[in-house]
Amino acid sequence: MSKIYEALTKADGGSESHQHKVKFTPFHLFKDNRHPPKIDFDLEPYVEEQYQKLRRQLLPGPKRSPIKVVMVAATDHGEGGTTTAAILASTLAKSKNCKILLVDANFRTPALDSVFDGQENNVGLSDLILSEVAADDSIYQTNLPNLFVLPCGKPVSSPSYMFDGGSITDLLT
Repeated sequence: MSKIYEALTKADGGSESHQHKVKFTPFHLFKDNRHPPKIDFDLEPYVEEQYQKLRRQLLPGPKRSPIKVVMVAATDHGEGGTTTAAILASTLAKSKNCKILLVDANFRTPALDSVFDGQENNVGLSDLILSEVAADDSIYQTNLPNLFVLPCGKPVSSPSYMFDGGSITDLLT
């Protein structure tokens, strides 16, 4: 993942030696009610190529078994975890032989529900874990083919407890 981060940093202008003029602004997104995150899925060629390289590593091949779960995490708010997860999911979904479920498990600062048009909803992962809703009622089709989103869900008082117990493990299985 560090190679992808380095490539995106270069694309963001972090490297003087980079020959391509690449416009990539989503690195500085913050969850803000006044300014919901907007991600442009029409990537510049260099950035698109970096995501395609990662996609080729993740999709099953003749000598590789399929990877079922990929986790994207950031160490600090605003590092681009939401942007990376959304663009990676959309890149993976372009493969016509697989369906992608993008899960927002960021209970402190959820943002994926506002990235995709019409997905702003309070039903999602927390509701599934607490067994308050069925999976069919919390997974939404995006405007991108083969890409589905499971938003974070309603706010919870202690987000770290959402990962304790077997509910989250059963859900991922």
